[in-house]
Amino acid sequence: MKTIDLSQELSAELMVFPGDPALGMRRVLSLPKAPCNLTEITVGSHNGTHIDAPLHFIEGGASAAELSAEHFLGRAFIADVPIKDGVIPYAAIEDELRRLDGERIVILRTGFEEKCGTVEYFTDSPSFSAPIGGLLAEKGIITLGVDLPTVRALGDGDLAHLAHTDILGRGIAIIEGLVNLLSFAEKRIFLSALPLKLSDCDGSPVRAVAIL
Repeated sequence: MKTIDLSQELSAELMVFPGDPALGMRRVLSLPKAPCNLTEITVGSHNGTHIDAPLHFIEGGASAAELSAEHFLGRAFIADVPIKDGVIPYAAIEDELRRLDGERIVILRTGFEEKCGTVEYFTDSPSFSAPIGGLLAEKGIITLGVDLPTVRALGDGDLAHLAHTDILGRGIAIIEGLVNLLSFAEKRIFLSALPLKLSDCDGSPVRAVAIL
């Protein structure tokens, strides 16, 4: 068994989506003066590699705590799709999903993770050429993972409202900010990307791991 970490490291230097709260860490107790080390952490629900629960864009949608573990733990299919002039072609996603073999988690591998850690990661993130929520639902997909900081559709504004409501509105969870997908060629993995069980929360950072 081989494991590959698909998560960004959370630190004070982590770049976050413009307008999101940054990660904060404060040592409350420190050895050797105190009996142990204890750290206070403040974190945005969409910092680093994270999940979007339907509540993120859907009024009354499921929270991070309400989504079942099967959304984030199980067999996953890696769909290799290109970015052409800042757009991910719908046809390329459709072609890849024809290769599904019962997987209900799909991860789009575009190569955009190479921009992670740069300003361009947020300013130049690509858009879907057409809404993909219906296609995912038709294939029985319950979770979409991406190597992008956010999902966008052509015509979306800064918050990418159209793409999120199209996907989350169908009860499909999203995992954004995956990295290290380019470190392996496999198309089928076992994924573990469980969020914290946060009540009434729209998302959660995750420690995503591929098991090959």
